[in-house]
Amino acid sequence: MKNIFVIILSIFLFSFSVNAQIVVYSNQLAGTKWNRTTPLSFEETCTLELTSRLFIKKFYRMLHHDKYSIKISTITYEYYLSDKIPSEFDFSKVGKSSSGKYLIYYNEKRKEMDYYTIRQFDATTFILFYEMKNKDKVLDPHDTNSLYVRVTNRNSINVRLNGMCCTLNETTKNAVMNGYVEYGITLKDGVVETPSRFNVNSTIYTVTSIADSAFVNCTALSSVTIPGSVQKPGMYVFRGCKNLVSATLQEGIPYVDTGMFVDCEKLTSVSIPESATHIWSVAFSGCKSLASLTLPSKLAKIEGTVFRNCPSLKTITCLATTPPELRADGTTFNGFDRSQCTLVVPKGCATKYRAATGWKEFKEIVEQTL
Repeated sequence: MKNIFVIILSIFLFSFSVNAQIVVYSNQLAGTKWNRTTPLSFEETCTLELTSRLFIKKFYRMLHHDKYSIKISTITYEYYLSDKIPSEFDFSKVGKSSSGKYLIYYNEKRKEMDYYTIRQFDATTFILFYEMKNKDKVLDPHDTNSLYVRVTNRNSINVRLNGMCCTLNETTKNAVMNGYVEYGITLKDGVVETPSRFNVNSTIYTVTSIADSAFVNCTALSSVTIPGSVQKPGMYVFRGCKNLVSATLQEGIPYVDTGMFVDCEKLTSVSIPESATHIWSVAFSGCKSLASLTLPSKLAKIEGTVFRNCPSLKTITCLATTPPELRADGTTFNGFDRSQCTLVVPKGCATKYRAATGWKEFKEIVEQTL
């Protein structure tokens, strides 16, 4: 009986939440900008903007002839708020201070009134329920994806380019790569060549960071190139990419991030730029196929357990004339057998490495011949 009561109460509460309405004031809406939570497709997203009189929808569509360019299409409606659903649109109320639980707007194309029921409005979320006029179209009341336009207040725009999710900051004109939506469908030939710039209606956005775990467990990925414009490469960004074979970090990238290539079992080639001064913890942990690696001359520090479980790594070439600082707790080479790996250092620097804590444990330290 108690369980039945709980189920009935749950159903009641859900029904109440679906049908709940709130009152919103026009001065609260004016100046707000929102992202639609669920993009319309792999290549199209939508944002909402509201002024005191205009309800604006912007559609961001990828241009098929240029996968790194986006075209913005704008649809503008006049609107006002109302406590009741009017029989026809009252143009005299547009732009005047109002309040209500319905957002009434005029569809110029169809020459008729339309409206949304406001279900939620707070600092982070704006939920609108679209009342369909076509009575033949019956919606499942539990299908919230169909019932609601779910949007989130934003300082930036979420878009998709060739299946790639990105966040574009309108103020700084910087972009963050968030990864792919459906790896098996949109990842062409297993290759990611991250662009350094996106063109949005002739405005250039520069890719400056990659979201943490952006490509985690992307088994379709075999090769990746990250441009030098990226200043935050992303922690664990390629973790578990078991078919990733080669990775190129271009000049300008400041460091190899934490766990960046952890458990990339087939990774055999990694290019680290001279601009990288730091390698963070577990960056290459579990890279079982990695046989050799070259560390840049500007490298200043290496964190903990960077090469744990890298049994094939037999040659490390470090171009730094001063041995890079290792983690103070001595964990940098934990889980890595230095007796089975040759350390190649710049000419005239072997003595320094043989005396340096952590580095001196390499059984064989040789100088470059060239």
